[in-house]
Amino acid sequence: MVKITIRVLLCSCLLLGFPGCLGKDHLPKPSSGDFQGKVVDSLTNVGIPGVKVSVGNYGPTETGSKGEFSLAMLQPGTYSVVLEHPWYQRQESTRKHVGMNQIWEFKLQPQPLPGGLLYHSYRQGSGNDLYYLNLETRILYPVMSSAASETMPAFLPPDQVLFESDAGRSDGRTDIYVLTLGMPEETAERFLPGADNSSHPSADRLGNRVVFRSYTDKGWGIYLFDRRTQATELIVSGGENPVISPDGNRIAYVKNYKLYTYDLQSRTETLHAFPGKVNHPSWHPASDGSYWRLAVEAWTDADKRHRIYLLASERPQDFIGLTTGEPAADAHTHPCWSDDGSLLFFTADIAFSSRQDIYAVRWDGSLDPPDNPPWILVTPGSGDKKYASWAGIF
Repeated sequence: MVKITIRVLLCSCLLLGFPGCLGKDHLPKPSSGDFQGKVVDSLTNVGIPGVKVSVGNYGPTETGSKGEFSLAMLQPGTYSVVLEHPWYQRQESTRKHVGMNQIWEFKLQPQPLPGGLLYHSYRQGSGNDLYYLNLETRILYPVMSSAASETMPAFLPPDQVLFESDAGRSDGRTDIYVLTLGMPEETAERFLPGADNSSHPSADRLGNRVVFRSYTDKGWGIYLFDRRTQATELIVSGGENPVISPDGNRIAYVKNYKLYTYDLQSRTETLHAFPGKVNHPSWHPASDGSYWRLAVEAWTDADKRHRIYLLASERPQDFIGLTTGEPAADAHTHPCWSDDGSLLFFTADIAFSSRQDIYAVRWDGSLDPPDNPPWILVTPGSGDKKYASWAGIF
């Protein structure tokens, strides 16, 4: 009877697979498996390409376009994981790999970015709204979100924003408005009551001089408004996308996709020839007197990819590539500088082909910059973001 009972118990253990009956040595051991992961920005939750990943003694490898990576067939065990990227704080952590095809998510903290940006973003349905982005926290604040469409914001020192709006119009035209940052949007008012159908405002560093584009019975033109004298002057017939230099002595603009600068002191116009098309110039903040730097968007008929180029006062006809490298599919537009000139912001569709975001690259002042410098996406949320304008901290 005892022998029969033992046999019954052994059979039950085998049939039920009870581990305690035969000991852990009889359990199946974990097998090797891919160590997979995704690295995302802790502030925007967007995947980060180009992160160097080291897992124990394996690697390094780099994350792909969506922040993904994989190391094949790692043995089970506990591994240190090191993540490195020029725009982010280095991170080291441990993960227990059990041999299965797990997918880990890692969040990298961006290096601190002071200041903030103004830009406009497409509103679902129709029109655009204005926003201010705190670069340190990536928190977004609405500036203008009325029923009208507001675009092309430009910071007006010390604490205002100029923008174009079609408020009160049904003819497709726009007017330039001004709003004090932090004030209710209903306090916005016409900036130039006598200049109808005006657009693309730009102010110097003191806010004394403003350039803009406007239409009169004589056609389109680029105008200069002096806030001290309240005088408005036609500078150039035709032209678009004007911007005034920080010292208020030069204007850059585009006519028929060709880049021109205009010296307000000598009253001379200079063509900066490019074997293609140019748009959206942006003055470097250190531009003063005879020394200047200018970022522009440019492309050719053969290579239709829009990239950001640099012109310098020492080399005024030399278009120096700032973002001319791969990836091949995206377009870089609307450049904008930080107040110290070390960061160049631009709009592109790099991370998401279905939307445009604002990115940044670093520039060290060199006239021989590296091709395809590492970038960081700074704008959170969905929707297109365009026409970034530096605005400091508010």
